[in-house]
Amino acid sequence: EGYEIPFYTKKEDLPALQPESGLSMEELARQRRYAWFEELGKTHGIHRFATAHHKSDQAETLLFHAIRGTTVAGLAGIPAQRDSFIRPFLDVSKNEILEYAKAQRLSFVEDSTNGSQEYTRNYIRHTVLPAMERLNPSVTEALCRLSGYAREDDSFLESMLPSFAERQDGTYLPLPLLRRTVIRNHRN
Repeated sequence: EGYEIPFYTKKEDLPALQPESGLSMEELARQRRYAWFEELGKTHGIHRFATAHHKSDQAETLLFHAIRGTTVAGLAGIPAQRDSFIRPFLDVSKNEILEYAKAQRLSFVEDSTNGSQEYTRNYIRHTVLPAMERLNPSVTEALCRLSGYAREDDSFLESMLPSFAERQDGTYLPLPLLRRTVIRNHRN
């Protein structure tokens, strides 16, 4: 109200929806959240959504993807922009955000589930990353650099696909492009 910014909220009974969805609670919540953003966009003519993802979220996402087995695209992590979503804080640490909020006397709310290690991402946040920080105190920075390199490599490989598109049988197709074509065709 103080900034005269409209505020929208929605509650859903995710535990009730989760069994029939076949998704993890984390993935279901993510899908429902983004679907709601799209609904808000259509209803209120909102064309851009800024999320508060920061450096630690990027590092956690990269580890989450790597642990599950991923491609270069998965190592790219969270994109700074995708469709109508922008993530202006990906290069900012959580501590920097909290320090700024404190200096500006801004109040904030943290999701109560963030402390629970029941969810994979939280386990990575509270157990895996701290263990890695003992080996390299700058591991978050290192993982974010890796994410940037992977994003550049992914973009380059994607740009190469059209020049090989006429090779339907895959002959002479470099292995990274062949793999990418197979994965893309499998998704479609």
